[in-house]
Parts: sequence; structure tokens; C-alpha cells
Amino acid sequence: MRAMTVAAVQVAPSPEPLSTDTIKANTEHAIDLVRACHAATAAELIVLPESVTTGFTTGVAAGQLWQLTPETLLDPFAAAAQELRIHLVVGTYHRAAQPEVVFNTAAVLGPTGDVLGAYRKTHPFGGERVDRGGWVTPGDDVLVVDTELGKIGVIICFDGDYPELSRITAIKGAEIICRPSALLRSADLWELTNRARAYDNHVYVVGANATGVDPAGVVYFGNSMVVTPIAEVVARAASHECWVAPIVVSRGVPHDMRDLPTFVADEDGEIAGVLTYNPGEREAEVVSIDALRQNRGIGTALLDAVVDVALANDWRRLWLITTNDNTKALRFYQRRGWDLVAVHRGAVDESRRLKPQIPQTGDDDIPIKHELELELVL
Repeated sequence: MRAMTVAAVQVAPSPEPLSTDTIKANTEHAIDLVRACHAATAAELIVLPESVTTGFTTGVAAGQLWQLTPETLLDPFAAAAQELRIHLVVGTYHRAAQPEVVFNTAAVLGPTGDVLGAYRKTHPFGGERVDRGGWVTPGDDVLVVDTELGKIGVIICFDGDYPELSRITAIKGAEIICRPSALLRSADLWELTNRARAYDNHVYVVGANATGVDPAGVVYFGNSMVVTPIAEVVARAASHECWVAPIVVSRGVPHDMRDLPTFVADEDGEIAGVLTYNPGEREAEVVSIDALRQNRGIGTALLDAVVDVALANDWRRLWLITTNDNTKALRFYQRRGWDLVAVHRGAVDESRRLKPQIPQTGDDDIPIKHELELELVL
């Protein structure tokens, strides 16, 4: 397994009654968050929650769910994985060829958009099972996918309560176990089982848990996390929609995003953008900024918020780093009064020593080589 950045994205499903429209909206929303996560972290492996296209408890019977989950359900996610050149783990219900047979599935999509493997949940939770009045037929196999990143295994939510499944997955070679989830019980059990499965098997665990409210009114608590083989939680989310990944590198300095002050833009009760900044001596670096909805003034509002903080603290300037391929960022900032003050030639190569997963090429296939420093003098 080579060095990489992984990320877990926690998403809230639509609470509206399940339909083709809500599935489409859930899909588009999840992909928007994946894009924003990738822009902020350059993660090469991103994990989405269980049943991200529908919500876990859908409020419909197996037959109707079968009709609402066509074979093309993964196509938009595959296109996003190919566009971003990432490995993407997507939890979704998936119908079998036999009518009314639905599996709780997690697909591993590669950077070419291909489905590298699909795991069917072997331990459905209680009333989820179709033979107990639910909607899911249990799977009967283990999944380990050999990728350029390393060997990726998959379990789903309640599977994590059963040590044997993760042990078999590790014996089959898994170096990372991805755990898409919509956990219903407690944050304590969620953390305990993630850390135990990591430590039991000396693997990394990436747990992506749902948040929000699903169509049946069930509430989820998020707390997505990344756990090391020694059971250390190195990245942890809260209970709102967001992503979690450990490190961003700027000017050769690694930043743990959990430690930075953050502004969150809210629109219609949903997260619309996030900005993190790192205060210094009478100045601050804007470490990351992401607007999930374009052309709505969200990026500008986030910048205005950190400017207000800077003025209140009598800081003399704000500054940030972007890369030479990011022509959109150059337009955005310069139109808002920021000046290009330095070009740090070859600096991205130095950053790659700390974060080897930084891509070699970026927007418009431009080689990523240099860091550009912009500032706003106050």
C-alpha cells in the first residue's frame, strides 16, 4: 500500500418520501460533496455512507425499492470518479435480476469509472432483512479489490459488529477496510467497533456514516472517522454534513484540518460552503475554501466572514496559496481585490514529499508545479 489521502464524506439524505426525484437529488448532492472534498483534500480514496442514494430506511417495501433502483444508479458516481480520477466507495441499494430482490451494496469505483468490485451486506440490521419483514436480502461473500493504492476491503455498517468478517477480509489481503454506514445506535459503539476492527486486523478503517433524517424519519449522527492500524482516530467529523480527511499541505506546512477555525455557509438548511483559516501574527492564511453551489455568492460570503474577523483583530493582511493550474481561483480572487505577490517555483514538488498523493496534473491537464501566493492587504 502506498501513501495516500483518504476521506470520508458524510451526507444527509432527503427526508421526503422516496421517489425517482429524491434519488436523483440525493445522488447529485452526494457528488457535489465528493467534488468539494476532493478539491479541498486531493483525496484519492473517498468513501460515502451506506444507502447514500435513498437513505437507509426508505419507507417503501422491497418491490417498490427494486423498481426505484435501476442498473444505471451508479452511472453518475462512476462519471464523477473518472472526472476526479479517484477511487470512490458508494453505498446504495442495488436490485438483483430477480424481481423484488434488493441487496444493500457498496461499490468500489476506479479512476477510469469502472466498477472494480461490489460488496453485498452480509449482516443486515434486524428489521432490514426481507425475511424479517424488511427489504434487503443478505449477501454471502467477501470483497477485497487490488488497486494502485493498495488492497481495499469493504464492510457495511452492522457488519462491523462481527469480528469474523473483517478478519476474513484482512486475511484475503485488505490493507484498508471501508465501512459505509448509516449507524442507528450510538457514537460510542460506532467508535468502538471502528477502532476494534482496525486494531484486530492491523488495517486502516475509513468509516463514513450518514447524518440528517431519512424518509422514514430516522435520525443519524455522523461522526465519520479514519482509524489507523493501532486504533488511533486521526480524523473525525461532527454531526453535520461534511467530509473528514487528515491533512492539507500549504507552503510545505501540513495542516490538520480538525485544528483550524472554520466558517460554514448555510443555505436552505444545508451546508453550501466551508472555509478554514490559520491565524498568525497579525495575519491569517486561508487554508481552504469550497463552495458547493456555484454562482450563488457563497465563496464571496465566506471570504467576507474571514475579512470581518481580520478587521476585528487588527490583522494587516490575509493570504492564501493556490497552484499554477487553478486559473478559476486566480480569476475569483483577483476580481475581489486580492493581489498575486509571489510565485514559489517548484514548491508543489516539495509539498509532495509530505503528501505524495497531490496530483501531477490539474485543470485542463496543466502540470501542477508551482504555488502562487495571493494576499489581501487590510
